[in-house]
Amino acid sequence: DLQHVQSVHLPREQLDILLSPSTAPELEMLERLTLPVGFEHFAVLHKFYLRYLTVEVSSADRPITLKVCEGLARTLRLFSKDPLDELTLRYIPPDFARLLLHAATLADRGATRRLVLTDSDLPDEAAAKICEALTSDRNTGSHMTSVHFLDCTLSELAEERVIQALEEQEGLWMATIEGGVTKTSDMADLAKWLEFGPQRQAAHDAVDGLEHELSRLRAEEESTQS
Repeated sequence: DLQHVQSVHLPREQLDILLSPSTAPELEMLERLTLPVGFEHFAVLHKFYLRYLTVEVSSADRPITLKVCEGLARTLRLFSKDPLDELTLRYIPPDFARLLLHAATLADRGATRRLVLTDSDLPDEAAAKICEALTSDRNTGSHMTSVHFLDCTLSELAEERVIQALEEQEGLWMATIEGGVTKTSDMADLAKWLEFGPQRQAAHDAVDGLEHELSRLRAEEESTQS
């Protein structure tokens, strides 16, 4: 009886069938969902009252495309109206990390209260989005109240800035870093923090950072193809 199903974790082919237009309306009680690599039908997610969402973003043999990443980012943005209790993003490719983390934490106050990032190599520009969310105004800023890095790769500067952001907020947010790899920072990393860090919220972030980031990625893709 699909009406009583609360949690779903299936291979992509079976999940595509379950979430098809003919069966998705029956999943009235669905609260917890895992999306495997290759899932693309993100629009269906807003038919459910999801509380916990896990997204396996990419893999070595199935890398995510900009088009699919855009669909995911726009879907995460819609959750800002009723934020998830927990969003887990796994295997985020570095090129798209900044876009997805902006959608998850900052666009329209973000998509979730608790963010879990696992098995991802996070560039400093992406970590800066986390810090912006942590240091935003508690009443008008991000919905997010905690972030957890599990087996992720972060630079020394990124780890320092996350800790600094927490200290500035005096216990209003929580963050943990477990496992993973710490990369040595250099002057290039520092330059990125000066450009994208929480100490300088760019004007486009205040207006629509998600659209700005999508435009940047499209331009890069067109430049690569030409």
